[in-house]
Amino acid sequence: MAKFKVLSIVFIITFIFLGCGLTEVKNKVCLENNCFCVELAKTPHERTQGLMDRESLSRGEGMLFIFPKEDIYGFWMKNTNFPLDIVWINSRKEVVFLERFVQPCDTTACTPIIPDKEAKYVLEINAGLADATGIIVGEILDFDLIDYKEEDEVL
Repeated sequence: MAKFKVLSIVFIITFIFLGCGLTEVKNKVCLENNCFCVELAKTPHERTQGLMDRESLSRGEGMLFIFPKEDIYGFWMKNTNFPLDIVWINSRKEVVFLERFVQPCDTTACTPIIPDKEAKYVLEINAGLADATGIIVGEILDFDLIDYKEEDEVL
């Protein structure tokens, strides 16, 4: 019985620290102990599709867009069904621009959000989670990306 309790405690602690579930290893973006399991958008097609036409995004999940170089990347919410926080991150993994509670756009002429700083990555998470997890401009995020290596740049 004691062995079962120890295994249960280890399981719970592991689940809390991983934050992304135990069934498979996933890509993570973290600020201290607050992590998001992220799907990577690293090809032009994946970046264009983004989160369009999805019904929802789980609280601990997000999408990380990876660009071939730092530049100004505008984002819009065309065919996105739920509000998002959008976080622009430079190559040093520093948050350089943040737009909170970006609302979906259901017209053909959506207005893009254009940051005033260059970024290499853009993180999309559910609206309100940037504030809830303490993500602000100037913070350094930690990436654990198993599906991507910086030397394998994708154009």
